[in-house]
Amino acid sequence: MYKPYIVAGLRVLFGCLIVILFTQVSYIIEGAAFSIPITGQSFSVLLVAYLLGGMQGGLAITLYLLLGAFGLPVFAEGKSGLSVLMGPSGGFLYGFLLACLVANWMFRGRNVSLNTAVQFMMLGTVVILLVGGLHLRLFTDWATVINSGIKPFLPGAAIKVIMGGMLAYIMEKYISLKYFRFTTN
Repeated sequence: MYKPYIVAGLRVLFGCLIVILFTQVSYIIEGAAFSIPITGQSFSVLLVAYLLGGMQGGLAITLYLLLGAFGLPVFAEGKSGLSVLMGPSGGFLYGFLLACLVANWMFRGRNVSLNTAVQFMMLGTVVILLVGGLHLRLFTDWATVINSGIKPFLPGAAIKVIMGGMLAYIMEKYISLKYFRFTTN
């Protein structure tokens, strides 16, 4: 019999690894006022958040942020350090954790459906963009935030929401993950 804490810890580590791997897929938008890469981060963060839930998903994302803060090159383009978290794109990074917590709180006790999975991804994306945009505002004016920090990412975000929702639904419906969720009962 597996110990629930060991299984939960392995799920957190696996979730963190998924985020790290998807982060390495990145593209920089040329000509933008700030260097904020389009990556697989938000896709993987929201997928991990959906599949692992608020506690384990939140721990996986926190571990990812801590690894990057302490110098491991896990952020986009192999970057790391507190300067990245405090720089123009930092709000998008810590927006991941808030998105995980807010989306899981809003969708606690959710039904397994494609509609629910897509709505979860959409809410998480809105939270990430909102937190990222508010943080970016510390470095520039609102017009630049909208035109360089939000608008260029909307088409990719829409694709990630749909793909993430579909994948999350398929994984939850057809791969039994419920036996690995840590519960206190």
